[in-house]
Order: sequence, then C-alpha cells, then structure tokens
Amino acid sequence: MSRSVYDTILSAVSAARRAGLDSADQRMAARVVLLANDTDLSPGIAQLLVDQIYLDICPPDGSAARVLP
Repeated sequence: MSRSVYDTILSAVSAARRAGLDSADQRMAARVVLLANDTDLSPGIAQLLVDQIYLDICPPDGSAARVLP
C-alpha cells in the first residue's frame, strides 16, 4: 500500500477528529478525501482502505489513537 494513502487517511481522520466529528463521520471524511485525491479508486475500494487503516489509527480496544497534532 502506498504510504501516501496511509498519510492521506491519517490526515483526514485527524482533521475530522479535531472538528469534533464522530467515528462514522471521520471515516466518511477520509473516504471523501481519498476519492478526491485518487479518481481511479472506486468508492468500495476507498471504503475498504479507510476501514482497514482506521483500525490502525483508532484501535477498537481503546488503546491510544494515532492522530496528527
């Protein structure tokens, strides 16, 4: 996976979190940004990428989330 895809999703989730959006809206924001940056991606692939990377950024076990300042 391209490092820039990970960074794009991390940046979008971080911005959405700072704006006070909930988890579902953070994921949606990341999908929108990812699709805007790569028009070759299908919405389904973008959703899959975001869902997988979101688990790394915001683990469901409550451990510390990785968010950009």
